[in-house]
Amino acid sequence: MGKITQNLKALGELKVKLGRLEGLIEQRQIASNELSLANDALKKVLVQISTELATVKKFGEIFNKHFKYVTNLIHAEPYEFTLEFDEESGICNIDIKNKVSNPEGGKKKAEVIAYDLAYILAVAELDIKRPRFVFHDSIEDIDQKQIDAIFALAEKIPGQQIVSMLSDKFTEEMYERYLPDAILLLSEDDMFFRC
Repeated sequence: MGKITQNLKALGELKVKLGRLEGLIEQRQIASNELSLANDALKKVLVQISTELATVKKFGEIFNKHFKYVTNLIHAEPYEFTLEFDEESGICNIDIKNKVSNPEGGKKKAEVIAYDLAYILAVAELDIKRPRFVFHDSIEDIDQKQIDAIFALAEKIPGQQIVSMLSDKFTEEMYERYLPDAILLLSEDDMFFRC
């Protein structure tokens, strides 16, 4: 009788272990199914991205054309904008190629302005319904020749560039040339906010 009891106890322990193993197998199967569903969903998203990628590539080509034009006007060097999308990983890399690896101060600000103006030109060429204005602050660090090139281009773009700048940073000729385009002039006597 003792042997039967001992065997029944061992059988009970084996059934418990078997139940745990069956539970683990079931959890593994559920996890495997969920992983499969997640991978299928990822593939669908990547297919959708790939489908839209043609539109993005077209915009990138048009943008790059304008970016080269604008940077050549402002910096006397055509910069190149590249966009690379890895369809398998879903990672997108953006790069701007130019001769200066890490510009600072006014040159960097002029690059940002060139990017923004190229964006407006690309949006207009593709007739995309997007804002066609940009705001730039504190551009006094930019070389006056570059400021003149930026303003001359801004007069021609199908959009608007809003700039805050101290008037004493203009040459007298530049001040007179661009004064008709000024919307708001402030001075010590005519302040935006009054105390």
